[in-house]
Amino acid sequence: MNLMKIFLLTLDGADSLKLQVPLTVYFVGTVIHEITHVLGFSDLDIPNWVDSKKKPHVNPTVQQTVRGINTTFLKTPNVLQYAKKYYGCSTIPGMALENQGGEGSAGSHWETTIIQDEIMNASDSQTISIFTGFTAALLRDTGFYASVNSNMEEKSYYGKDAGCSFITGSCDDKKREFCTVGSFEEKCDYYYHGVGQCNSSQELDDGCNTIQTFQNSKCYDDSNNFQNTPTQKTAMGISFGSNSKCFNSSLISEKLKPIKEQGLCYTYSCNFLNNVIVSVGGTKVTCSKNGQQLKVPGYSGLLTCPEKLDQFCAYKKFCPSNCSSNGFCNNGTCICMNGFRGAACDKVA
Repeated sequence: MNLMKIFLLTLDGADSLKLQVPLTVYFVGTVIHEITHVLGFSDLDIPNWVDSKKKPHVNPTVQQTVRGINTTFLKTPNVLQYAKKYYGCSTIPGMALENQGGEGSAGSHWETTIIQDEIMNASDSQTISIFTGFTAALLRDTGFYASVNSNMEEKSYYGKDAGCSFITGSCDDKKREFCTVGSFEEKCDYYYHGVGQCNSSQELDDGCNTIQTFQNSKCYDDSNNFQNTPTQKTAMGISFGSNSKCFNSSLISEKLKPIKEQGLCYTYSCNFLNNVIVSVGGTKVTCSKNGQQLKVPGYSGLLTCPEKLDQFCAYKKFCPSNCSSNGFCNNGTCICMNGFRGAACDKVA
């Protein structure tokens, strides 16, 4: 079954009822999230799932104490295989389901501590959610559908290849996924979408804190007011928009006082070598090495390049104009609702 067709039919139905709700990125993500619950992602539905022989799965889940919390791991065939490969852990008991948040959250979502910005996390992504292979694998394991469109799967990198200790051990704040609360530094979030501070949340295990993105500091949204004034743009060379990302930087006009390193938004592009070309006030510099620090003519301070350039260049791309609120952005391409067409779904079909 093509999940996208179901999604589009549902939105068409809403339109026919003349619901006056703007089709924003947030709204679309919420709709897909709730439809996925209907399609089978629920702790109450797991006993009804069937295997390839149309028999109920034998012991589809297993319990294990992780970081002091009783955690349910889903170990149906496709999910288990995907989790082993994704995390690089051959002994992983399965994919962890959310272990906090109470009824409605626990057991019916992916564990936020080990996979963030997933469309089926219990909390909404603070930036943009990702429909990963974990959710596609789960839908295959329900046994309800002849096929699940693999083209809908989007790449995720949070915790990728981090090993078994990332799943069941204590959280290491030396890893970029985690951080130390109390520093009050304003740094880039994991996917470099925007600027935030280190904090905990209801769904994170104890001692597992992450950069929580400020609502008004998303680099891809030029309507944000964080650092987005003419004076700041001139002084720091920053730029907001769909082609901008967050970079940890202390760059400022050499005519002004130095600043400490913080998350700043710059326009960027990637070439075929996965070099990242960053535009600072119109001056371009190239990141050719992981974590490289660069000087920029006319500015004091340094720009720190992404930790892993190849992953940075493969992160989920933003669609032009967010598909004009007339479609869904999948892997950087707009999938338009009925009645719309064009690269940005901005034309009437």
